[in-house]
Amino acid sequence: MTRVRFIRVFTLALMGVSAVFPPQVMAAAPAVGRAVQLNEVALQSGGVLVGQLVDFQNVPIAGQEVTVLFEGQQIASTTTDAYGRFGLRGLRGGLHQVHTANSSQVYQLWAPNTAPPQAQSSVKMIGLRDMQVVRGQDDGGLTGLETLLIVGLITGGIIWGVTSNNDDDGDGS
Repeated sequence: MTRVRFIRVFTLALMGVSAVFPPQVMAAAPAVGRAVQLNEVALQSGGVLVGQLVDFQNVPIAGQEVTVLFEGQQIASTTTDAYGRFGLRGLRGGLHQVHTANSSQVYQLWAPNTAPPQAQSSVKMIGLRDMQVVRGQDDGGLTGLETLLIVGLITGGIIWGVTSNNDDDGDGS
């Protein structure tokens, strides 16, 4: 088999694989689990957790509900003040989830005077402001793999066209 025929066969095989298998099949498998960032927080006297809710530009978010869950059960709730600050009383040490309308974070809370040195004294959560929902369509465009497959098909077509007109052995086959 001549070099030109080998290139043709290889290009045709590559184009066939690109066309037959959808990008979802050729993409990497999704991660099974997601790492959860755990922050340690020292509760203030009386089991008080203090914090602030801000947006991505560090602007306080006022009037948003903040709830605390322990072992899946809601144990405390409050609303942020004009400066996005909140305080929740009567909490004990342990793993807790703090939720707002648009964010959630897991904290290891420590009873007063028992926290390790790296523990924070308050929490700062980043959330989103309530916004108006606008309905529309967005297909998200092409993924990187889809773009790569299209470029591969185009490149394969160009190689096929060039090699079909440039035979090494000159016999036209």
